[in-house]
Amino acid sequence: MSSPDIGQTIVWLETCESTMDEARERAMTGQLSDGSVLAARQQEAGRGRHGRTWHTDPRLSLAASVVLAPRFDVSRAPLLTVALGAALTACLRQQLGLPVEMKWPNDIVDHESRKLAGILVEAHALGTATPLLVAGIGMNLGQGAADFPRDLRSLATSIALLSPGRPWPTQDAALELVVTAIRRAWPLVSDGPALESLWRETSGDRGRRVRVQAGDRTTEGTVRDFEVDRGLLIEDDTGTLQAVRAEQISRCERIKGDVG
Repeated sequence: MSSPDIGQTIVWLETCESTMDEARERAMTGQLSDGSVLAARQQEAGRGRHGRTWHTDPRLSLAASVVLAPRFDVSRAPLLTVALGAALTACLRQQLGLPVEMKWPNDIVDHESRKLAGILVEAHALGTATPLLVAGIGMNLGQGAADFPRDLRSLATSIALLSPGRPWPTQDAALELVVTAIRRAWPLVSDGPALESLWRETSGDRGRRVRVQAGDRTTEGTVRDFEVDRGLLIEDDTGTLQAVRAEQISRCERIKGDVG
């Protein structure tokens, strides 16, 4: 699959409500082209999947979104979330040596499941045959434990907390790493075996017991694998493999103490 010039154009804003909304609006009015990245020094109203809030600290975290015109069937767009999660996890391990893993379907966490980064991908109609994808990444950089709201302190982490005594990356340096991850992720959407392989390398869910909510259906069992055409494969208590696709999941909860 041919790739757009991801990161060829980078727009920094001092502040905005949401980089996702700002990137979408600018793309739909022709101000941002395919592969352009928009980032903010401070984001006032970040969001995650299903309308959840993403907490952003001014200057201590990164909020960025990239505009992409898919060169694949739009039904494969949910795979971009998985590809970005796996690619960003790999980059954080390789470039910064961080002890992080991917948590299905869109989070990067430490080994205690504290969240370092989150990914959101949205598709928008342009009135043409080709839709627009906006992929957003939020990542905690320099926060200490006291910088997080009290109710998030046991749930969130940062690069600074994961690498004590070492300088944490600036917003500009972190954005370079994110752009590298996006470039790595983009071709994986059309390369199923490569995406499955990278997921297996970076996932912290494989072999772990989880409870997955997908609409009215709850599946509990042990994660065995991921296949691009089926989704997350969970072995339930009867030994049956249940397949759950990323776009169907509203919540994936790890059940502590069970890894097998």
